[in-house]
Amino acid sequence: MQSMNEKLGAILRLLGDHFAVSPDMMKDAVAAVETVQAATVETKMKAKEIEEQPVSDSEDYIPEVGDRVRYTGGRNSIPDGMGTVTEVKGPGWTKVVFDSEPSNSYSIRRNDLRLAGEQPPEVTEEEAEAAQAEADAAEEEEESPVYPGEITIDEEAAAYAIPQGMFTAYQNLHKIYTDSANADRNRKFLRYRAHNVLKGDEVTKEMCHRYLMSVRDEEYLKEVQ
Repeated sequence: MQSMNEKLGAILRLLGDHFAVSPDMMKDAVAAVETVQAATVETKMKAKEIEEQPVSDSEDYIPEVGDRVRYTGGRNSIPDGMGTVTEVKGPGWTKVVFDSEPSNSYSIRRNDLRLAGEQPPEVTEEEAEAAQAEADAAEEEEESPVYPGEITIDEEAAAYAIPQGMFTAYQNLHKIYTDSANADRNRKFLRYRAHNVLKGDEVTKEMCHRYLMSVRDEEYLKEVQ
């Protein structure tokens, strides 16, 4: 304010030195400058009030740490999808970590968040152990193929690892045969190797033959009959 008054005085003195300025003209100039000055001060005060005004909590939802939420605001920098409230900050702000970016956290206004459905039920330690045991049993059952009739797997052949080629990534023949995601391709390959010697590798041919016979692979049994 003081700086502006000093500049105003300097301008008026400069005008008085070079031009014939009447008292009325001087009053008008002073009034105009004071009007601009008042408007500038008012604008700055309003901007400061807006900046310092706290963001009010959403009337619909007050977040808590651990809530599963979705972002409903308009900031393009915020990821889509589900997130978890990790900190409730004030005033009116919440820190969220989204599933798609688990290494980052975002500060978001509370009224831009919505609760993403019901919270998952609490699981006791006993229930978690039972669920894990059930999942392990299902996985073992999936990996163990069901063969027709009573059979005895050739353990030596099942444990044999192919020494070269793309199937060296598998631990042994049994893993190749029981890979449900690539069952058709893998079993066709084992049948082919059971019939053919590649690069002088007689051992792989013999082991593939023994393994397929022991598990009673229907397609291979038809081929060798």
